[in-house]
Amino acid sequence: MSNEFNVGRLLKDMKARNNYLLLGCLRGSFFAVKQNLETYRKTLLPKPLQPFFKHALGYWILLHIHKLKHGRDLRFIVDTYDRYILFGAPNRVELEYFIGKYKQQKLAYIPNSIPSVVDKLPQKEKRILWLSRVDYRQKHAELIIPLWKLLKDRLPGWEFDVVGSGGALDDLKKQVSDEGIERITLYGKQKPDSYYARSPVYLMTSSFEGFPNTLIEAQSFGAVPVVFDSYPMIKEIVSDSNAIFVKTFDIDSMADEVVRLVNDEDRLTRMMNDSIRNAERYTIDKVGKKWLELFETRI
Repeated sequence: MSNEFNVGRLLKDMKARNNYLLLGCLRGSFFAVKQNLETYRKTLLPKPLQPFFKHALGYWILLHIHKLKHGRDLRFIVDTYDRYILFGAPNRVELEYFIGKYKQQKLAYIPNSIPSVVDKLPQKEKRILWLSRVDYRQKHAELIIPLWKLLKDRLPGWEFDVVGSGGALDDLKKQVSDEGIERITLYGKQKPDSYYARSPVYLMTSSFEGFPNTLIEAQSFGAVPVVFDSYPMIKEIVSDSNAIFVKTFDIDSMADEVVRLVNDEDRLTRMMNDSIRNAERYTIDKVGKKWLELFETRI
C-alpha cells in the first residue's frame, strides 16, 4: 500500500498542473483477508506467535486490525481519485464494510472484458478443465488431485486437463507420477483457447477472487463453470442457468455436481449454450462503451 500512497500523491500533484481525470480501479477482492483469516494468520504473524491467535478471539483481533488499516487505505484511495471503479454492485457492499457510505458518488461499476465469444458451440470432448495459477493460497491447487480421485472412477473415458504455472505445479506433477494417477495431465502454462474449446466443464477452486477473467473466457467457448461460492462477485458474473455453485472447499459436492452435469446431456448442452450467451455481456464492445461513458462524465 506504500506504493499506492506514493503514486496517489504524485498523481494529485500532476492533476493540480493539468486537467486529468484520475481513475482508480479495484483489481482484487476487498474480502481476500476476511474470507481467509487462517492464511492471513500464518502469513502475518511470526511462527512463535501464530498459536496464540488460532481461536475465535484471535481471528477477531486480526480481522479488526486489518479492518482499521484497510479502511484507512481505502479512504485515501477514494479521496485521491476522481472515480473509483469497482467490478459490480457486490463490491460496494464489501467496500462499505471498511469505510461505510464514504463518498459513494465517486464509485462506478465496470466489469472486466473479453475479446469475443464463439459463433457456435465448439465440438466438445470428454475433458474436464482446471485452468489457473497453480498455487495453494488462493487457487487451492492442493484440491486438484483429491478432486480427480473422486471423479475418475465415476467418469470412465474422461480426462482431466490442468493448465497453468505456479509454485505448486512441481509438487502436483510429482504426486501424479509417484501415485500413478491416470487420465490427468498437467500442461503448465499454455495458450488457453483450445483447452476452453474442447472442455464442456470448467472447475474453479479459488477461495477468493476479484473478477476472474478465466471464468468468462471459459464461458465464451461454451464451458460450464462449476465453482466454489466463495466471494460476493461470483453470482454477479454467472448465474444458476449457466454455472453450478458449490460450498467452498466441499470437493465431494463438487464431484457430485460434475457427475450429474455430464451425465445429463440435455442439461449440459443447455448450460453450455447459456454460458456463451452470458459471456456476451462482457465483450470488449459492450464493456468499452461503459468506459467511454465514464470518460464523458465528470462529478
